[in-house]
Amino acid sequence: MSDISGGKAVKGNGKRHGKAGNRKTGNRRMPRSSKELLGYDSMLSNGIAFLGGDRWSVSLRISDINYQVATQDQQLDVVDRWGRFLNSVGENMGVQITVATRMLDPEEVTRSIAMPLQGDALDGLRGDFNRNVRRRLAGRSQGAVTDKYLTLTLRERDGERAVTLLNRAALRATAQLRSVGGCVGVRLDRQSRLAVLHGMLRHSVRFSFTEDGFLKSHGMSTKDYVAPLAVDVSDRRRLRLSSGTTEVWHQCLLVRDFPDYLSDQLVSSITDIKADITVGIHLSPRGKAEGLKLVNRTIAEMDMQAIDERRKNRKQHLPEDMLPHELQESMTQAGELRDDLEHNGDRLVDSLMIVDVSADSREHLDQTVRDVTAAIDGQSCVAETLAYMQVEGLNSVLPLGNPLPPMRRTLTTSSAAILVPFTSQELFEPGGVFHGANARTGNPLVIDRTKGMNGNGFVLGTTGSGKSQAAKNEITQIYLTRPDDDLIVIDPEREFTPLCTGLGGERVEIGESSRAHINALDIEYEDDSEGDPIRSKCASVLNMLGVLIGGQDGIDRMQRSLIDRTVIGMYREVREHPELGMPTLVTLHNRLAALDEPGARDAARALEIYATGSLNAFAHATDVNTSSRFLVYDVSGLGAELRTFGMLVVLDQIWNRVVRNRRLGRRTWLWVDEFHLLFSNRYAAEYFLRLYKRARKWGLCPTGITQNIEELLTNQDARLMLANSDFLLLLNQTATDADALCELLKLSDEQRAFFTGVQPGQGMAKSGTAFIPFDGRIDADSLLYRCTPRNSRIGSPNETRHLRLIPRHTQSRSAERHDSWLEIPSCRRALPWPSAGRAQTATNRHQEQWIRSIAPDRHNNRQRFGTWCEGNAVCTRITIDTNRDQRGRRPAVTNGPRKPNTRLRDRHYSHKTCRKRFNGACRGGKNGFGSYQTCEAFRQDRTIGCSGDQICCQSFDAGCKTGHTGSFSDRNGSEVQCRSIGINCGQHSISIGRGGGADGLQSAAVVHPHRCRRR
Repeated sequence: MSDISGGKAVKGNGKRHGKAGNRKTGNRRMPRSSKELLGYDSMLSNGIAFLGGDRWSVSLRISDINYQVATQDQQLDVVDRWGRFLNSVGENMGVQITVATRMLDPEEVTRSIAMPLQGDALDGLRGDFNRNVRRRLAGRSQGAVTDKYLTLTLRERDGERAVTLLNRAALRATAQLRSVGGCVGVRLDRQSRLAVLHGMLRHSVRFSFTEDGFLKSHGMSTKDYVAPLAVDVSDRRRLRLSSGTTEVWHQCLLVRDFPDYLSDQLVSSITDIKADITVGIHLSPRGKAEGLKLVNRTIAEMDMQAIDERRKNRKQHLPEDMLPHELQESMTQAGELRDDLEHNGDRLVDSLMIVDVSADSREHLDQTVRDVTAAIDGQSCVAETLAYMQVEGLNSVLPLGNPLPPMRRTLTTSSAAILVPFTSQELFEPGGVFHGANARTGNPLVIDRTKGMNGNGFVLGTTGSGKSQAAKNEITQIYLTRPDDDLIVIDPEREFTPLCTGLGGERVEIGESSRAHINALDIEYEDDSEGDPIRSKCASVLNMLGVLIGGQDGIDRMQRSLIDRTVIGMYREVREHPELGMPTLVTLHNRLAALDEPGARDAARALEIYATGSLNAFAHATDVNTSSRFLVYDVSGLGAELRTFGMLVVLDQIWNRVVRNRRLGRRTWLWVDEFHLLFSNRYAAEYFLRLYKRARKWGLCPTGITQNIEELLTNQDARLMLANSDFLLLLNQTATDADALCELLKLSDEQRAFFTGVQPGQGMAKSGTAFIPFDGRIDADSLLYRCTPRNSRIGSPNETRHLRLIPRHTQSRSAERHDSWLEIPSCRRALPWPSAGRAQTATNRHQEQWIRSIAPDRHNNRQRFGTWCEGNAVCTRITIDTNRDQRGRRPAVTNGPRKPNTRLRDRHYSHKTCRKRFNGACRGGKNGFGSYQTCEAFRQDRTIGCSGDQICCQSFDAGCKTGHTGSFSDRNGSEVQCRSIGINCGQHSISIGRGGGADGLQSAAVVHPHRCRRR
């Protein structure tokens, strides 16, 4: 039969019972609707539920902690603190721990992380990121999410007093849980608590409850939003819940017969099963006096039994002390229990453990029940189905606080504490950065640094561990998902140049011979962080000058006073008269030289070389664009003389940007590569320490990237910064560095194993108090993977990348007739063979002889190679396939000194070396390369990464845009029109032709406009 009320039904077995039958068997009335099956009466807006009678409850969502990988001492501490928490629960209160594991659709998980396409040139990167997420989670993540809840129940007749007591108990519980391994408790209001119930009872149905809608509704209760549409209770061992077109089977098990020594793995062994499983643990502490009374009564009963046994022994002429073994063991345990209650502060606790298993089919349900039963048996416990009590069992696992089944097992709080609900942490913060998959569970690791206590972070790892790749991953995601944030990188190794170019950022080259200038004395007058921006800037200037002219002991007190007075007066004058312009080191030098005081002229003479001399790189007005969203300071050109001072100037410029952004409501992100270099000088270390301390207040999220952990930890300030940073990425470490980190961060050997001897891109992430092992490797064919200037990359440490300059779909016989091109992977240049005729008939020997003629050696060929060096280009490596001719065919080789597939490589030349040795090739039109300025512009062109058989885009000035045209000079000085033919850089492909016509197409190979040739 089926009774319907309010659209909801409960299906029974069709049998009727008369009044006599009800009195005899004690059967209850059949519920009229599925709402009546729920174990609560009503719920207040603050989340407190009235369960009926005089019982009330409130629920908290609690976070997980890394209990499984903690050290044994840490695990004992967690169990001890968890026991203290249980021991603090009042006599009229109860505790329910709910551990709910639910399965999610992997596609749903992927969609929650994926970036939506915006229809701009960066959609290629967004699509590449989405593919990487899908590949990383495929086969690893099964969409299993475990939520944990703590429910406090209270017996109180007065409703107002019950609400007050539960509010106070929730606050006390939240504070006490923080001591349990940093567990965080968040109280659930009515909407959040109903959402939890809805997820357990109404599968695949959208949750529609809102406070405003509920207040406007008439005749509806909160149960109408969470109760299933129908419940089938005809099966004594199972339930079937129907919600629309979805039916879910449930079966509840009772865990009984705990062993004498209970394992702390009982809960984790159940929740590790990848299925929809909910574990409910009910603990009801008794009063201390009541517990002692019960134990003493039990001991008295056993004493009487022992007297009877001794009397029997006398009658049978047996020794009186020969008692049954079970009785002796029980008396011993009872005595120990009384000692624990009297002296150790333990209390007796009535415990109940219910496990609810749900599945979409009966067959799947039966299999999962067998898996759960086997897991419980493995912990020396016994599980049995709650026959005829499935509804009561289902209510018992809901986070309501209803221990409905009458079975109980009495434990002490110390014994009950071993039922710890903690296993391993997951971290999924919507809107955060995807760092890979959890190495333990396969679930996505998403961290939002803006939600932590502070945004400070470090990326630590050995060479080749994937530090730069991890930082680029974070930079790319923030750039694409946070359009109102600014990103800044300090790059001493030119590691981030390709990424900056690919994202359309601005690269500022800092060095003695750089044509870009940054004024060391720029000031932001709105900086009120220290009260007076002028005095704050003056302190920074004194630190900078201490680096320049102070030597090891710094500038003396007299000079400090003179400089301080001069700088303050100079800035005040400029603030009153802005038309004077921003002061520079030249201004400061002239003012010091004009002072007729002892020490002033000495300071001016010491400053002269940096103001008007050969090291005046920072004595000019700022003439570079520092307002780009993505800004990379390339400090690789700083020599030893200006390295520390230059870093201080860059940091000061960054702080000015932070001040402006705070005024505009924008967040600033900063990454500092080779972070340990800052701590080689105490001035730079002090400046960066002050920046880290002020970062959170001013909306700055700084990140240090370094491989020299041991060197970093020798500095006490660096240790404090590392220990107090809320975010860490620990990639592969050496044994000594791993030991130092474990000592500093109090990590276990199990946690240590996740960042020692692992693959590049794997490691452990720290966010707040959570330590989560992760796998952040990305595929070699992704665009982000290619944004690295080195051949040594994640996943293929010895692989050399070769770009196919002409895609297969564009090859033609006409294209084959043109010059072949050599590849320079690091600077993305293309060099021609000496002549087409020679290339067409070239053999391996000819190619080898020709490349030897242009390759640099130690004596004679440097200037000749400079012709092919493009003036100031960064020529680090030339790779030539000597096994293919100009048309890409394999030539017939019968003799020659080299075997097929041979690679010829030159020596490595840095940008600075290239400038010094081959700069003459760019002057005065020599060698057909135009003026020196032309070579400078050539050197600063941009390169965008490419994929597969597509071609790299290179632009001369304004970037690759559809229909972009420009006029440039070829190598003979003639005017040549270059344009792109309708394929934008979003596809990473561009062709260059002459004159704007289709006949002007020379080759699909994209090179610098100097390489546009006539037919």
